[in-house]
Amino acid sequence: MLANAFGGTATTSRPSKNASLDTPKKPTTRTPAPPVIQTPNSEVATETMLAISSEYAALGHLNHCPSGMYLTPSAESLLIWLGVLFVHQGYYASSVLRFRVTFPQDYPQHPPAVSFTTDVFHPLVSQTDGTFALAPRFSPWMPKDHRVFDVLYWIKTAFKKPALDKLNEKDCLNKEALRLYHESPSSFSALALQTSGLSQSPSALFDSDHPQMGGRSQGGVVFRQMAAADLAKTACGQALKALFQQPVLEATPVSSTSEQGSTDTPPVSVLRFDFTSLLTLIDNNITKFGMSLKPPLTGAGVVKSIQGASADLGTLASCALSVPPSAGKAIRKEFIWTAQEVIESIQALVSGLLPDSEGKEFVAPDDYLRRVGSVHAVLDKVRESLSVDNASAVEKRWAQDSSSLDDALRECKEMIDEAESAKEGEDEEEDEEEDEWGDMLEGGDKMTPEELERTKKVYPLIRIIALLHRKAIKFYRTSSNIELDEALVRSNALVASFDDVVASLSPTHEPDVINSGLSSVLGWVKQVQTDVDMEKVEKSLPTSLKLDDPSKASSDSLFKWFATCFEQIDKASKNLNV
Repeated sequence: MLANAFGGTATTSRPSKNASLDTPKKPTTRTPAPPVIQTPNSEVATETMLAISSEYAALGHLNHCPSGMYLTPSAESLLIWLGVLFVHQGYYASSVLRFRVTFPQDYPQHPPAVSFTTDVFHPLVSQTDGTFALAPRFSPWMPKDHRVFDVLYWIKTAFKKPALDKLNEKDCLNKEALRLYHESPSSFSALALQTSGLSQSPSALFDSDHPQMGGRSQGGVVFRQMAAADLAKTACGQALKALFQQPVLEATPVSSTSEQGSTDTPPVSVLRFDFTSLLTLIDNNITKFGMSLKPPLTGAGVVKSIQGASADLGTLASCALSVPPSAGKAIRKEFIWTAQEVIESIQALVSGLLPDSEGKEFVAPDDYLRRVGSVHAVLDKVRESLSVDNASAVEKRWAQDSSSLDDALRECKEMIDEAESAKEGEDEEEDEEEDEWGDMLEGGDKMTPEELERTKKVYPLIRIIALLHRKAIKFYRTSSNIELDEALVRSNALVASFDDVVASLSPTHEPDVINSGLSSVLGWVKQVQTDVDMEKVEKSLPTSLKLDDPSKASSDSLFKWFATCFEQIDKASKNLNV
């Protein structure tokens, strides 16, 4: 494979001389490469393992991994990385190309080998086994200067017009593709477009070893060659570990030989497109997994489908971590949490369906469709709800905080209603045994008249604050002085303090604890008031907001609402002596 990668022995079939150059031809279906012989990590030289591990960790640095490209180590061996490349522009626009990077046991003395597992019509990609030629960029390979991120940037660069223009025939593994590129650009463009379509077609989803395409057994399936469940669980665990253990790394210099420019950080819109595309790939593999469970079963179909879904989990985590801190903390966290939710749903599916050990007979449970459907539901939900930018991510989480405040407020109102109902029933005659049952069920804790009066005074205050919180996001969305992420952190803190206040109102009251919680809640109000006053100064508005010009009333209505709200909160807090 390494010989082919450097332009050596790969051959391609050429059409007859009478073939029309302008008639697009479907790329030939290549023979899959033979299975890679796995080498246990323990048998690889320590120097090689350290080099590969450190280079994978370095991909976390901004600009070390090309935009639109996501990689994860294979669950079988660190020597194999599985990648997905989303091409957004040029001849191959909208292509979703899967590839594999295989490291030699003496890396970095010799280069990794790259092969595409998606059919690609490209001058540098062999149509016999998908090998990708490194020769145009790394001839010779220089261990002290070249790194894997240089290889990754070359893979992406190779699909752009400037790189295609400079290719030499001697370096190409598909010389027919190069000939069409120079002699019949329209034919080449059509075949490149066909690559894009085929990369997302059902034929790329359902392979020849799918249970619909091959023989079936009449009973259960015995996993003898590998523990598919263990492999899938490992992939899930690795993806979750990557999400929460990889530090956020700032951009660092790379070698001068790299193909990358000064920055390659894509906008959130591009990352969102890639992320949702990966979710679609995972969704397709889960569909395939569900179909493979339809009895009678075949081991190859079950194993292949769960392997496909598991491989994409690492690339999903990689994509989530590609959202740079500069895009905003809220949107970055949402991508990571969304990936976590998807991975954990698949982890639960695998743990609940597949056997825990090799050699154990497996028969799909009767409710396997329901379990698979629950994963589809998660995927559908996150695809539809994923925020488009940091502002929308903040607004979404702000709405969740508002909902939490409403729940706490509702709980407080129920306390008051229950206490008042109990007070009204105190004069009614009740059966003594019934009273004892009531004490057992309710714990015997009832509000005293003093506690009820205190709770009824607190309720209007926290109710106004909850209204203020709901309105405040409209102010912060338009403010030029306050960072949205900073405002969201304070909103989260308010929810915690709000819950503490409501919890402290349960019998028996401790006034000092209640006042302490209210002081924290009012601290948030004070910060909002400071932010509003700062904005008013910025816009040269009167502090009182009692404007004589009626034409300004509508534009300043939000600030007037805030002024009234702050006055009401001040009165309610003074009534409580907080």
